[in-house]
Amino acid sequence: LFPLFGIVVGPESALWFEWTPTGPERHRTVIHVLVPPASRAAPGFEQGLEVLMHGVRAVQAEDAAANAAVQVTARSPFASSGPLAPIESTLLQFQRYLARRLTA
Repeated sequence: LFPLFGIVVGPESALWFEWTPTGPERHRTVIHVLVPPASRAAPGFEQGLEVLMHGVRAVQAEDAAANAAVQVTARSPFASSGPLAPIESTLLQFQRYLARRLTA
């Protein structure tokens, strides 16, 4: 989905990640937690949610650091793009679809 969307589904909850571009090199991340309505009344719900979000933020921080390092490297005058790996073919397919939709 455009602009960027991700979802992680577990047995008791789901995380919906929403990334919205805010500039050429920046974005805003919003993490939504989805749970069944009855879960909110369960004992320890708030503490469990806090533990969950602590872990999610730690993983996101780790990913953000790696992504920032990739961007620094990509801006190097010695960097060159190469072909996508076969496993990345869906990226090219999506990029072509998106280009068609945005220029239609």
